[in-house]
Amino acid sequence: MKKDISNLLMNLFGPVSKEIGQDIKKRYITSRNERILNNSKKKIKNLKDNKSANPRVVCEILMNESPVIDEVCIEYFGGILASSRTNDGNNDDVINFVSLVKTMSSKQLRLHYYIYNYLNEWLSSNNISVNVAQGKEMESIPVIFATHELTDKFNININTDLNVLCRQGLIQSYSVSRIKNNNKYTPYAIVHPTTFGVLLYSCALNRFHDYLNFNKECFGSSDELQLPYYFSDNLDKLISMTNEDNYLHVNNTANEEFQLARPDLGKVIRILPKTQEAFTGKINGMVNIYGICEKGKGGDSYNANVYYINEKYDFNLILHLLNGNSTTFTCKNIISEIDNLCDKFGYILDQKWFDLAVKTYPDEIEKVLKFIKSCDESKKYIY
Repeated sequence: MKKDISNLLMNLFGPVSKEIGQDIKKRYITSRNERILNNSKKKIKNLKDNKSANPRVVCEILMNESPVIDEVCIEYFGGILASSRTNDGNNDDVINFVSLVKTMSSKQLRLHYYIYNYLNEWLSSNNISVNVAQGKEMESIPVIFATHELTDKFNININTDLNVLCRQGLIQSYSVSRIKNNNKYTPYAIVHPTTFGVLLYSCALNRFHDYLNFNKECFGSSDELQLPYYFSDNLDKLISMTNEDNYLHVNNTANEEFQLARPDLGKVIRILPKTQEAFTGKINGMVNIYGICEKGKGGDSYNANVYYINEKYDFNLILHLLNGNSTTFTCKNIISEIDNLCDKFGYILDQKWFDLAVKTYPDEIEKVLKFIKSCDESKKYIY
């Protein structure tokens, strides 16, 4: 074993390094583990403090044979190792965080790191009085950020990765929306932190044992991780920050994540009444059972479904009927008005659009849905 690595193990882990057999020590000498050990070393103020790492934590991290490539994984494992050091080495409080980090992707860890790095700096620099040990106090604090920066620069899948953080208890809740600004739309997310999220971040910085100072002292950040810029505690501030960066805005395009809260008036899925399978025939001039003329396949709009009283409806079909495109059904055109309301409220989901339409025009929507059901019960197509 290299002498410098052996000494590093002794300084970091104390007597634990002697308790671990020579055969196991050999397995520690990998590029992956050297990076973790050196990261842990940087986070310890005094390597000669005679503290010992917890054997369970050491083995769980260093015996993990999976390769670690992303620097954020090194940051978290290195911090957890450093946080496991106590006077007697018997405290295994951080063992839960080892398992948690193993279950998360590097992008999810980055998103967690970005949220709590900003929160730590904002709270400490503004002398915000909050008891980080009280979950309800933490959950009342909003962290707002421009989602396009994280998507474009850091390849983070906002909806999926936020969902995982929420499922793991690292954030209490989140919402994704957009706001109209100078005739453009700025996508953003609002998350509400948790005490558990603070604990994991503190552990990654070797501040687990004084995490209560999270709102009083800036814990610092890694030199290896590039940080995003567009984070704020206030939506107006965020919009002001993003005004000059056009790539943070989106127009009304078919961008799946940030489009209008409904499909374009394109394809209509024809449903065979008995089999409920999509009819794929392409017959020019054919009029389907809803009285809508099918000329080829129509536009390139994505298909969507919405739900009303536990029943599923083809959203594209509803839009065509509301637009008066049926030869056998007419209804007041309410699409533009609901679009405007969705822009006002920041809605970007199909179901939100439909729910708003039901609330605003209940009689008209009910009429459309009854017409669809009556057509589905028919036995023939209209030509």
